[in-house]
Amino acid sequence: MMQPQAKTQPKQISPDEAWDLIQYYDRQRHVEFVRDILGRRPWSKQAEIISDVFNYPVVAVKSCNAAGKSDLASDVALAFLMCKPNSIVITTAPTWRQVKDVIWRYIRTKHAKAPFKLSDKQCNQVGLDLSEEWFAIGLSTRDSEKFFGYHADDILVIVDEASGVEEEIWVGVDAVTPNLNAHVLAIGNPTNPEGRFYKMFQDPMVVKHTITVFDTPNFTANNIQTAEQLVEYFTPPPDMESETEQIKYVVEQQKKLASPIPALISPLTVYRRYIQWGPEHPMWEALIMAEFPSQASTALIPLGLILKSVEVWKQIEKAQKDKAFAREVSVRPEWNIRTDGVHEYGVDVARFGDDTTVVIEKTGGLIHKPVQWSKVDTAITTERVINNISLTDWRAVLRIDDIGVGGGVTDQLRKAKRENPDKYHYKVVPVNFSAGTSNTEKWFNLRTEIYDNLAQMFIDHEIAIPEDEDLVAELAAIRVEYVGKDAQIKKVESKANIKDRLKRSPDKADALALACAKGNYGTWDNVEERPAVDNRAIKPEQSSYRPETSGLLDERY
Repeated sequence: MMQPQAKTQPKQISPDEAWDLIQYYDRQRHVEFVRDILGRRPWSKQAEIISDVFNYPVVAVKSCNAAGKSDLASDVALAFLMCKPNSIVITTAPTWRQVKDVIWRYIRTKHAKAPFKLSDKQCNQVGLDLSEEWFAIGLSTRDSEKFFGYHADDILVIVDEASGVEEEIWVGVDAVTPNLNAHVLAIGNPTNPEGRFYKMFQDPMVVKHTITVFDTPNFTANNIQTAEQLVEYFTPPPDMESETEQIKYVVEQQKKLASPIPALISPLTVYRRYIQWGPEHPMWEALIMAEFPSQASTALIPLGLILKSVEVWKQIEKAQKDKAFAREVSVRPEWNIRTDGVHEYGVDVARFGDDTTVVIEKTGGLIHKPVQWSKVDTAITTERVINNISLTDWRAVLRIDDIGVGGGVTDQLRKAKRENPDKYHYKVVPVNFSAGTSNTEKWFNLRTEIYDNLAQMFIDHEIAIPEDEDLVAELAAIRVEYVGKDAQIKKVESKANIKDRLKRSPDKADALALACAKGNYGTWDNVEERPAVDNRAIKPEQSSYRPETSGLLDERY
């Protein structure tokens, strides 16, 4: 079976020798198998996990980002398959892309390039059949019954990106692992403080591991053990005022450090995350410290749902470019994402200063990559907005944050439409986030209503957002509270509060919320100029009068 591969003719070994080799490594030498046969170099934490998977029924690993989770899982898959004759290995993940292009990409590569030839069989996209009863397979499905029927004396199920796997799949995992020699490895970032993966870390019968960035080789090799040490090492001297000099200093500091495994997360990256997120952000907790977010009860949108939405976006993008992949995923639907429909745009306007003007386009449930710029006046902003919208869709909708300088952009967009009615067909909808709501018993203000509708799209699996670090961080940072009598009214925190924590304005999140706003928020499209009375100045709590931009004019759904 296993024959050493070389640049010359591989050494041939007999079936008896292959059998002796399998028995040798299956006697508690599974880490040695990974080193000797696969040619891998598992570091200390990985070696512990490999050993535990073979020795215990259920192992759960919560890990930081870029720690080699799927790489490790593929080592375990091949070691188990090759050391256990007539065994079955099943891998699963939340999406088909994660199964095929992540863990099985590692399996295919290692099977082909291991120092020892593992088998004469061909490893296909998501399967390796050594015999009719001895094989590995990758599954991605929301139908737990598709797991049924896989039975063997030795069986291993690997659940990759386990935080994003839904309960129906865990039911399937339970169904195929009831026997004595069944094993489960659940591994992923701890992004969702609910569900089966979270509960595993409260289960006394589960062997648990946590891999923080400070456990990974690029940190241990430099004896960086805490965030305080990291920040102290990278922070430029106080007399270094030039931003360019500060960047050069930080880069030079990284160059001084050892990088035993460059592909893993680096100290410089973590320092950037510290500056970008801060130590209390849920993304720092989950993706750096490998802990379930502590602020989950006050988060508007759970981090796990945000990251799952990004993964679905990646799958849609790949399917649009790869027809074969599109056919594969067509029978494995991910969420309920429409990619057609009216072009809807959210425009969060800034003028000068540190804030950024952001335009985000939405078609159906698909969100396009944000377009942004800063430090320009409203005239240039209007021109750029027009250049970034679809002029062929007569139903295109532009929702503008109409407070402050946004009002000037609203006016100029309307003026451009009046002066060029044959060219511009978009509809301009001014939105005042601080205005009243369509349901005062449910939402504190219009900002809360719009953001709550956005959160519901994530909950209902109706939205796919692009992989944009700032957008993800801003969405994950938004918190809610309940106010009023009996604390029944939901209130999304103000933009100023979020800015205080993030050290920047959540412009991309606001633009996304505007793009996804349900209903119609204004009636000024049919008049030449703004009304003489600025209704935006009337606060709902001061008067029973409803401003024109204060709420929905049609049904929510």
